[in-house]
Amino acid sequence: MKKVSVILGGDGSSLFTYKRGIENSDLIIACDRGGEYLKNINVMPDVVIGDMDSISKETLDYFEINDVKIVRFDKHKDFTDAYLAFDYVAKNLDNYTISVYAFSGGRGDHFISALIDAEKFTGIDRKINFIGGGETIRSVAENTIIRGDVGDIISIFSFSGAYTAECRGLMYDISNTEIPCGMTRGISNELTEKEAYITIKKGKLTIFHHVN
Repeated sequence: MKKVSVILGGDGSSLFTYKRGIENSDLIIACDRGGEYLKNINVMPDVVIGDMDSISKETLDYFEINDVKIVRFDKHKDFTDAYLAFDYVAKNLDNYTISVYAFSGGRGDHFISALIDAEKFTGIDRKINFIGGGETIRSVAENTIIRGDVGDIISIFSFSGAYTAECRGLMYDISNTEIPCGMTRGISNELTEKEAYITIKKGKLTIFHHVN
């Protein structure tokens, strides 16, 4: 499983906290302003992708001198930078776990679209995690284990519709449950054990894990 880091253009103030994990990735992708964040913490991306409207010419020149691949799109493109990054990974790797950073603190519509797009690019052996701010958001299409402490808040949604099979370790049982797109009944569940296990019968889930 290849490890990929994608750095978006949201709040990058805590990115240094995750520097080691980013550096240990097999592939590092910066989306526009995400390139500025990486330069600030002295991490060199493999790819910078987007319409380049929020990254300085100085930083782009610096990356080009260091043989970073620059993938440019017209500013009137149909897709967000997050979508373009996920699409780049899917076209170049057969299996992956993508860790997404600097996703919050910007425009809310961009955040929501990134979550929706993440489900589209999630599949068997293809996982996408959003990491930061005391919360992890996971897009999954296969049976999954959630590890944490008893009392951690777990909210489970689907942007495409899903069916669960067996579920263990959560306060509110969602075994054999349909989770249609737009249903919010899965909010504010809780871990009752150190590990929760969810079997997905069909579809994909987006799981929010808030650490108390």
